[in-house]
Amino acid sequence: MQSYTLVITVLFLLLAQLAVKLVTKDTIQKKLWAQYVRFSPSSQLKTYQAKAAEIAHVVKEKNAISPQDHYARWTKLNRQFDKLTKEKAELESELATRQAQFAKYVSYAITASITAPLWFFRYQYRKQVFFYIERGVFPAWIDWCLALPFMATGCVGLTIWSAVVKAVLGQIEVMVRFMLSEEVQKPVKVAKVEEVK
Repeated sequence: MQSYTLVITVLFLLLAQLAVKLVTKDTIQKKLWAQYVRFSPSSQLKTYQAKAAEIAHVVKEKNAISPQDHYARWTKLNRQFDKLTKEKAELESELATRQAQFAKYVSYAITASITAPLWFFRYQYRKQVFFYIERGVFPAWIDWCLALPFMATGCVGLTIWSAVVKAVLGQIEVMVRFMLSEEVQKPVKVAKVEEVK
């Protein structure tokens, strides 16, 4: 693989890693689960959605009548509501297990698509030179550090380059989080209160 292709690929993977970190895995898992629930042909999910719609209908009907005037009908609706709520709770517990399993698979997919390729590239191309540094630009010990782990002195490889890029992206992340964070209120100076003797 050519050096520039490797640089672009690793840069793209590091940017994707930063995007996942900014958005958070949890948010990605929740959004994907919502889409899965929406488009899944699973009968269990359809049953859950039907129960939720039925509960909403029963609640609407129950709220429309007065318990004093139509006690028998209201009681029947109340029993139906309790039964549906219990069935929905059972389905929710089953779906919670399924959602946890789904979240685990999403986490594996993120790792397999971003982190694993980075580790593969670091191993596979550990001896490929990315950049050469002229002698005398840095002290000898810095040249030696930049050549770690498998380069000749004066060369920069994938490991050091990706670490530097990741550090720069980390600083960009801090700036983005700062710009998106809520504004902190300016502190107000509190007047000194004298003690009463």
